[in-house]
Amino acid sequence: MSKKLEQLHGGISFSNTLRGEMTAFTRGALDDFRAQKRIINQNRELSLEGKQAQISKLQATFERKLMEDARGFKTESNAKLKAAIESGENYLTSELPKVDDQKRKLFEQKAMELEGKVLFATNTKAATEALQELVNLTDEPALARDIKGKVLSLSQNVVNGIENGSERLQTKNQLGQLYTDVDSRSLPEGADEVKQRIAIARQQLETPLYGDLEKRALMEISPLASHYVNDPEGYFEKYNGGDEGDSE
Repeated sequence: MSKKLEQLHGGISFSNTLRGEMTAFTRGALDDFRAQKRIINQNRELSLEGKQAQISKLQATFERKLMEDARGFKTESNAKLKAAIESGENYLTSELPKVDDQKRKLFEQKAMELEGKVLFATNTKAATEALQELVNLTDEPALARDIKGKVLSLSQNVVNGIENGSERLQTKNQLGQLYTDVDSRSLPEGADEVKQRIAIARQQLETPLYGDLEKRALMEISPLASHYVNDPEGYFEKYNGGDEGDSE
C-alpha cells in the first residue's frame, strides 16, 4: 500500500477509534465528577451554601476541562481526516504507469482515425459507435486519461448536431455513460475504493464526535458543556474559556 493510501486509511481509522471512545471518555468524566461531588456533600464542615458553592466551582472546572478536551479531540480528528482526504485526492491524480512507446503510437493513430469517424459521421448511430470503439481502446489508465477530454468534446459535438428532442436526450444519456466509463478507466488501480474512503472521511468531518447519549450524560456536569461539546470553538469564543458560569 502506498504512503498516500496508508494516510487515507489511517485518518479514517483514527476518527473511528476516537468516536468509539467518546462514550467511555464521557462516562469516566461523569464518574470522576460524581466522586468529587460526593466528597463535597459528605463534608460536614461545610454549610449547605458552602457545599453549593464548592459544587459550582467543581462544575466550572469540569466544564472547562471537558471543553478543552472536546476542542483537542475535534482539532486532531479533523486534521487527520483532512489529511486523509488530501492523500486520497492526490492518489487519484497521481502519475500513472507509462505506456509502451510503440503501443502509444498505434493508439494515437487509431484514435485519430476514430475521431475522424465521429466528426464526419452521417448519423448519430455511427458517431456513437465510433466513440464507443475509441473508449474501448483505452485498456491502460494513462491512455484513458489522455483521451477523456477528447471524448467529452466529441460527445458534445454529437449531441449538438441532434435536433430531435427525445433522440437528443437518449444520446446524451448514452454518451454520458461512455464518458463515465472512460473517466473510470483513467484512474489508478483501486480508485473506486479510494473514492468511497474519501466520501467516508468527508462524512465524518460533518458528523459530530459526541452523540446524543454523551450529550445527555454531560448535562449532569454542565448544561453549557452539553450544548457546546460539538462546537468548542463557539464555546471559547462566547465564554472566553468558560469563566462565565456553567449554565445559560
